[in-house]
Amino acid sequence: MLPRTGAVQTQAGWTAVDLNGTADVSFSSVGGLILDDRDRGAGNNSALGSSFDDMWRDFIFADERNVNVGTPAGMDITLSNLMPSTMFSVSIWAFDVISFPTRSMTWNGVEYRFDGQADALPDGLGEKRVSFTVMSDAFGTAVLNGRINTDDAGPCCNVFANGFSVSTVPEPSSMALVAFGSVALGVVVRRRRRA
Repeated sequence: MLPRTGAVQTQAGWTAVDLNGTADVSFSSVGGLILDDRDRGAGNNSALGSSFDDMWRDFIFADERNVNVGTPAGMDITLSNLMPSTMFSVSIWAFDVISFPTRSMTWNGVEYRFDGQADALPDGLGEKRVSFTVMSDAFGTAVLNGRINTDDAGPCCNVFANGFSVSTVPEPSSMALVAFGSVALGVVVRRRRRA
């Protein structure tokens, strides 16, 4: 799937990405960078006993070392075959224990930073992530833009992804129905108490 510059093959999870059959996924470099991936070995990227070792072990990144970096630069994750014109909630996890000093990136304009030596090792999905929403277009495509944060870019390789999740955001009308249902339930409970 990716051009490789490292000798170690990542685990099978990075040869294909599965979003429960809801989307097709592709990765591409931006600004002349090379995409690469790493396998840091089981547990090396996460806290001892973490139940998410496999996710923290491998990652894909935009390698800045051997090219003249254009602007903007980084990587895109393109999701296709989504529901058209739909809002999605996205989380992207990024961490590498060997990468320091601070790696600085944005995902769809939301800033994210990590320092592999200064930050605590991740221990769960609530850590080392950035979250945002994205709208699919009329053809069911959405793009997650990972970009080097030029205000605070380290010497190499600022755009990382260990894993990501995509889920639909409930429509406002659905949320209104849930809220109305909760209010109605409260009224019913109060009436029963009075009776």
